[in-house]
Amino acid sequence: HWSKDRVTLPHHGAVHEWCECWMYRQDRDYPFVAREFMLDNYSSSAPSDFWRSHPNRRLRWIAITQAARMAFNEIVPPPAQNAEPSEAEAARAAISGGTP
Repeated sequence: HWSKDRVTLPHHGAVHEWCECWMYRQDRDYPFVAREFMLDNYSSSAPSDFWRSHPNRRLRWIAITQAARMAFNEIVPPPAQNAEPSEAEAARAAISGGTP
């Protein structure tokens, strides 16, 4: 879902104010909803080439990523600085259905 309102980015013009992603799981009665705002994610000081050329697409990807983190965080924990390599291997194995 996209906002109907627009914000202006430097050197780009008007873009959507926010993007929202709804992610459903079969074991839940409700979706996980992530709403990401353009001005919270766009860095005008050093935007990457992808942000400059496709800001709405980049914002959509961030919303999808955040919704997936909310929906599947218990299955795939986020990487931690102090995580042991064995924990990361176990998480990868759990996703692929194999053993570490």
